[in-house]
Amino acid sequence: MKRIQLTLLFLLTGTFSFGQAQRNIVIEEFTGDWCGYCPDGLTILEGIETANPGRIVALGMHSGDQWDFAYTTFMDGALQVAGYPRAGVDRVNYSGGNAFVMSRGYWAGAVAARINQTASCNVGIISSYNTTTRVANITVYANFVGAETGDLRITCLLAENDISSSQTNYMNADQSSPWYNMGDPIPNYMQKNVVRACLSADNFGDAGIIPASVTAGHSYSKSYSFTIPSTWNASNAKIAAFVNKYAANGSVVDITNIPIINGAETELGTSVAVENVSEISATTVSTQPNPFSEFSFINVSVAQTAPVKIVVTDILGREVNVICNETIIAGAHQFVWAGTDNQFNELASGTYLVNVYSGDAVNTVKVVKQ
Repeated sequence: MKRIQLTLLFLLTGTFSFGQAQRNIVIEEFTGDWCGYCPDGLTILEGIETANPGRIVALGMHSGDQWDFAYTTFMDGALQVAGYPRAGVDRVNYSGGNAFVMSRGYWAGAVAARINQTASCNVGIISSYNTTTRVANITVYANFVGAETGDLRITCLLAENDISSSQTNYMNADQSSPWYNMGDPIPNYMQKNVVRACLSADNFGDAGIIPASVTAGHSYSKSYSFTIPSTWNASNAKIAAFVNKYAANGSVVDITNIPIINGAETELGTSVAVENVSEISATTVSTQPNPFSEFSFINVSVAQTAPVKIVVTDILGREVNVICNETIIAGAHQFVWAGTDNQFNELASGTYLVNVYSGDAVNTVKVVKQ
């Protein structure tokens, strides 16, 4: 697979080990520039980040100000935010806070109660950014090291740091606060972690990528492309991604059963040396066209000569065809699937999974047969 590169920086976050998954905590902080107690919320959030270096995915969900947009408005209502600042910690209930979205005094305790729990998957991000076209191409990986069931989804967000604005400040007269005597409002206040875009098709993440029942050793990925608006400072942008569950009672989201399984974040424009990229990114997979009616061309690129097995399954994971099971040399290869089973019988229209096994890694892409 060939790519035209201008300025491309490749990054990877998350540990793609099949033995364990380090849990990172996703904190969705609901805030606004009109909120007088929100500077104190930022202080607490930054303290949690300092205490847990590299383990916090911080998201500033703005409401009622210039950074409020469809996604943050939706999540504010769906998660039943009752005041500001409030934050959800992995969208799980913390008994001390007695809520899924809680006031700032409970955030640190909720993180401490959650962060050492075992996670069933790792989350990784590989991104390229073209500084000329301002196009970001992002692939999010979910690598499962344990079993998981449910409506599992991949969510990908873009956020921006250090946006200067005026900020209401109720701590201006509080001598114990770092915001004492900073003004009310604070001029040139730096907004952090401001969520600017949701790249997932649904506000609760992309469905259909991860099967409803997953076992250890399987990896799934979702790719996105987004043009960074000229009004953003791309050097301050970051990518945040997580695997989450979704559940609903009728048309109403069931906030008691939508936990975030694990997450990761990385700055757009930060690179990781090639030798640090794990084996899962050494094999890349794509299909075209998608959807297809007659033939699906499966493009596989491997970094080194290795045994490769390509298995097509239905959405429930049942094998329908083995496309390849041999050692292939390093480089780009293309395989053709005619939408049939192993006996060359035409398969029904629907969604299928192309699973590419190489070493200990499994890359899976979804393909739709018309």
